Amino acid sequence: LIAAYWWLVHRLPFVLDTGDVVWEMARRAGTQPRWKLPLLRGIETLSQRLARLVVVRGTRHQAYLRQQGCAHTAVIRDGYVPAPAFPASATADLRHRLGLDEALVVGVMGSLVWSPRLQICYGWDLIQALAQLQDLPVRGLIIGGGNGRSWLQALARQYHVQDRIVFCGRIPYAEVPRYLQLMDVALSTQTNNLPGQVRTTGKLPEYMASDRFILASRVGE
Repeated sequence: LIAAYWWLVHRLPFVLDTGDVVWEMARRAGTQPRWKLPLLRGIETLSQRLARLVVVRGTRHQAYLRQQGCAHTAVIRDGYVPAPAFPASATADLRHRLGLDEALVVGVMGSLVWSPRLQICYGWDLIQALAQLQDLPVRGLIIGGGNGRSWLQALARQYHVQDRIVFCGRIPYAEVPRYLQLMDVALSTQTNNLPGQVRTTGKLPEYMASDRFILASRVGE
């Protein structure tokens, strides 16, 4: 919006960098008031049309924008810098402090935002998976915060896995690589619709930088 306003006033060219279909994602998830959706769609469309170039993460997003008449696009994929090496003792101490000793740790990192329309929150699939693995030494780890955390905690109690999952909340960015080292498997789940098909998400480069095994849904890019 700021870039579009700046263009209208000064006619300076700008590049729009985006990784989501913002309006479509908000509409499907129900995370924004209905009155706000037309404004959100207008801002997104105007910004894309006024931009000299729209940079996206994957080819699915580029194809979608071209179908919408936005031909000035470029795919620049996410990269990453390898995570700093932490002493094995420091990781072991953190694992012990969080109660993750002698367990296979499956984790997710992201914004825990409740979706009124879908009636789910990011991380729900990890909790339901733990409920199916009662006889195995598997623990869950959720990094991130948001208005859906209390719902996830209630879901964990409903499935009787509250003692097998750790909620870390928001952590300083510099600490992210150390916490990711705790995960043996990192999950990346996307809905099989337009928002999920065009996304690659910022968490994937973080998982890759920490050399984690990634289990992802077969959706989109």
